[in-house]
Amino acid sequence: MKLSKILATIFLTLSVAASAGCSEDVEQNSNNEGVYLTPSVDKEKSIDRRVDKIMARMSIQQKVGQMIFVGIHGTEINDNVLHALSHYYPGGIILFDRNLESEEQVQRLTSSIQRNSPSKIPLFIGIDEEGGVVSRAPEIIEPPPSQRDLGRSGDIELAKVWAIKTARRLRELGINVNFAPVLDVGYDVDNDRSNSRKYSDDPTIVASFAQSAIAGYRQENFLFTLKHFPGIGRGTVDPHYDLSDIDVSSAILDSTDVVPFRTVISSRPSEMYFVMISHHKYPSLDPEHPASVSKTIITDFLRGSLEFDGVVITDDLEMGSISKTISFREAGVQAIQAGADIAMCCHEYEHEQEVFNGIFDAVKKGIISEERIDESVRRILRAKISANIIPEEKE
Repeated sequence: MKLSKILATIFLTLSVAASAGCSEDVEQNSNNEGVYLTPSVDKEKSIDRRVDKIMARMSIQQKVGQMIFVGIHGTEINDNVLHALSHYYPGGIILFDRNLESEEQVQRLTSSIQRNSPSKIPLFIGIDEEGGVVSRAPEIIEPPPSQRDLGRSGDIELAKVWAIKTARRLRELGINVNFAPVLDVGYDVDNDRSNSRKYSDDPTIVASFAQSAIAGYRQENFLFTLKHFPGIGRGTVDPHYDLSDIDVSSAILDSTDVVPFRTVISSRPSEMYFVMISHHKYPSLDPEHPASVSKTIITDFLRGSLEFDGVVITDDLEMGSISKTISFREAGVQAIQAGADIAMCCHEYEHEQEVFNGIFDAVKKGIISEERIDESVRRILRAKISANIIPEEKE
C-alpha cells in the first residue's frame, strides 16, 4: 500500500471515530470493535505465502480461467455447466433469475458448483443485488430498497443495515460476491429506471451512502463491487445495446463522477472489493477506446492516479456497446491488456469459451506475458483468501 493511501486510511479512521459512526469500516477486534485496523505485516505476509503456494501448483490454463467470470443456464449442475468448469476453469460464476428457484435449490446449485471445480480453487459466485429494479429472485432474497429511495431517506445508516442483511442472506445461499453498490451519480432525471439505481445527483451524498453500505459489507467480511468506473450517470445510451460517449472534460469528471470512487478507494483496503469498469467511452480521457478496454483509464487513471491495487472486473462483454465492434476473443484480450483482472461474459457458453480461448492463445503467442497473468491471479487469490472464500484447509 502506498504512503498516500496509508495516510488517507488513518485520517478517515480518525474522522469516523469522532463522528456519528454510520460509515465506519469494520474489522472485528475485541479491543477495537467498530474500528478498521490496518492489516498487520504478519497477516500480509501470511496471505502472500498462501497465494504463492496456490499459484505454484496452477497450470497456465487454470490461471487464465481465474480471470474469467461467466454465467450459466439452468437451476442444477448439468453437462453444459460441467463442460464450462472443466474446459475453461472459470474463477467466478454470476447467477441470474434463470438460476434461482428456491432457497434449497440455490444452496444445492452453489454447493455443486464449488464441489465440481476441477482446479479445487473455490469460485467467486456473484449476483446483482443492488436493490429496487435490480434485484434477483425477490421470493428468495428480500429486495433492498432502491439506492435512490435510500438516498432520499436521508438516513445514511439504512445503507449499512441493508448491506449487512443482504450479505448475510447471500452467504446463506452460497453466494459470496455482490455486484453492488452503484457509485454512479444520478444525472439522468428523465430515465426513472436508470436513476433509481443511484443514491443521489450529489457526488458527496453518493460517497456518504456508499461508505455506509461498504461498512456493512466489511462488517460481514463480504466482497462487494464499486460500479461503473469512472461513472455512467451522464450516459444517454444503454450500454446493453450500444456504445455511448460521455463527452465532458476530464476536470468535470474528476470533480463529480469520480468523487465517490476516489473517496472509497483512498480509504478502504483494496483486497475486499472489486471495481467494475463501464463500457462507455470518455473522449477526454481516451478518445479511442471504451473504458473497459482502455489502458489509459484502467492502468493509468484507476491504478496509477487513484492507486487502486485490487481486482478490476469488466462489465458484461456481451453488451452491445462492446460486442458490436469487438469480437469476444479480442475483447477479453484487450481488457486484460488494458489492466483488467477479470473479463466477464454472462450468457452464452460459446461466447465465454471464445473469451477464454482468446486470452489463452494470446498468452501462448506471447501477446500477453505470463507475468501479466500472474499479476492478476495474485490479486484474485488475495481477494478469495481475504474473504475466506479460500479457507485454510482448502490450500
